Amino acid sequence: MTLRVSIAIAAILVALVPGCRKPSVSDRSAAGASRAKPPRPAKVVVYDAEGVRLPQEDLPLGTPVPVGLSKVTSGRAWVRYSGAIKPAEVVAFYTKYLTLPEGTAPHEVGSSVRFLDARPKQPGNPGRPVEVRVVSELGDTRTGLLIIDAASLAEKAPPGAAPPLDDPADWKPSFPGEKLPSDLL
Repeated sequence: MTLRVSIAIAAILVALVPGCRKPSVSDRSAAGASRAKPPRPAKVVVYDAEGVRLPQEDLPLGTPVPVGLSKVTSGRAWVRYSGAIKPAEVVAFYTKYLTLPEGTAPHEVGSSVRFLDARPKQPGNPGRPVEVRVVSELGDTRTGLLIIDAASLAEKAPPGAAPPLDDPADWKPSFPGEKLPSDLL
């Protein structure tokens, strides 16, 4: 009988004193919820209605930069950005937000796409001519972006270098069989 009484007293003590009893399933789920990480904030929408990235507030050399790229370094007439954005998205961004001279288009040189003598399309921002180079990095998972002031490029051109052509009629082939630039577009 004393054994039954001592077991009953032990059961009552276990039920009353939280440190003496085993945690129940509801106690474990409540404790797990309190230790769980807070929920991640919702991803900020950085695309417009057409699915093209939106520009940042920053306008280096008067040129818009897509959201998601961060400034790495800069010089007197150039600035470099980088970020984990696919290069195709950045090319689509600049196709929408830059104006190129008539008869020209962005072109690929190695692993980069170049927009030559480009100007921003933003209203009220005539912008100055820049060269924008979108460089594919790490197997198209990152983008390097270089924005260069076109005037500084012209100043750095070697003496005797041919100036850029304003009129396609002035173009002459530099070797036999070279195609007219408009035929290559």
